[in-house]
Amino acid sequence: PVIRIASEERWDCQACGVCCRGSIIQLSDDDLQKLRDQRWEDEPEIGGRSFLVRDASAAGGRRLAQLADGTCVFFTAEGRCRIHEKFGAEAKPLVCRLFPLQVIPHGKDAVLTLRRACPTAAVDAGRQLAEHLPEIERLLAKGELKVSLPPAATLEQPAWRQTTRVMEAAGRLFNDERFPPVRRVVHALLLAKLLERSKVATFDDRKSAELVSLLETSVVAEAAPYFANRQPPSSLGGLLFRLTATEYVRLHPDYRAPQGFFARGNVARTAWRIVRGRGTLPELPPTFPAASFATLNEPLGTLHPALVRPEIQRPLERYLATSAASGQYALANRGGWSIVQSIRALAMTFPIALYLLRWATAGREPTATDVANIVCALDRGQGYPALAGARYRMGLNLIESQGDLERLAVWYAR
Repeated sequence: PVIRIASEERWDCQACGVCCRGSIIQLSDDDLQKLRDQRWEDEPEIGGRSFLVRDASAAGGRRLAQLADGTCVFFTAEGRCRIHEKFGAEAKPLVCRLFPLQVIPHGKDAVLTLRRACPTAAVDAGRQLAEHLPEIERLLAKGELKVSLPPAATLEQPAWRQTTRVMEAAGRLFNDERFPPVRRVVHALLLAKLLERSKVATFDDRKSAELVSLLETSVVAEAAPYFANRQPPSSLGGLLFRLTATEYVRLHPDYRAPQGFFARGNVARTAWRIVRGRGTLPELPPTFPAASFATLNEPLGTLHPALVRPEIQRPLERYLATSAASGQYALANRGGWSIVQSIRALAMTFPIALYLLRWATAGREPTATDVANIVCALDRGQGYPALAGARYRMGLNLIESQGDLERLAVWYAR
């Protein structure tokens, strides 16, 4: 396919090892054969452990094994990949060689973008994305990387054109630099709300195009009341929001699953306090200190002036903009989701990020690393079952029914 780049992104590997911790590496048949040819079962550093795990969702039926703390079985104590060290980069599984580069099928072409689950990608550090394109084209030419574009007949269907039109409108709203990020998020949420109410799917192609264009221009005026009188979410909306934030905590690059009876008890106490939404959250080391719920609802500038600096919030702004420009958010393992629901899921990550940023930096000055790691968690959530299934979709629908999605965005952006 023709590969295009939807927005300017930058990245170069810094060998930080984040992608080697907590990532599920599915293996193709070619990957499996390479690993078997490398004869790791004879290597003492593997210690007799199996380096493969059965996984029905993988093309070859296997994925790389992980240690108890979630790190890859091939990850060394020095933070290196054993496969890379012993056999070179080409010997690694395709997923490892590509990450964080991602090719997303669109209509008649495909888009090259970045997964911001890599901290370096989250802060746009390195070479321009266009400089990585030759490697993608090489893998396509060799047949190692395969991209399936939609059939021509699908592209001609009115439903496809309507979905594409809505995605393009959402992309423009999330990337509209005339407005601050919170305003862009509310504009996208209002577009989703108005599209759902207008039942655009029942319109013919011409009327659908006119309606989407009209709604896209109307959301600027529709958003004003939310900022004139900022309100906290309802009790139900707040509860569902806190539970969702907890799912993203598990995806933070520094998060480690608790080991031992007392550690698990601490998690149980944390879960109960999150449900109640009162008192103090206990510490979840090494990233999240003890913090009161009152603190997590304070205005950003009250907690620390640095929280409202553009350079601190820039990685979050870029995450939203690039996800929307590439359409990555709409193809994030969310079977059965409408485009309207996918827009809401992307918009929801904005208040989640600001909530987690308050918690992670409670009592100290925030850093660019703090927000980069939170962006990593947001990106990991795109393929995480608990944030891509029917239960989360129902939760988003409940929050929307309370009128809370826009309120959450403006409340936590204070």
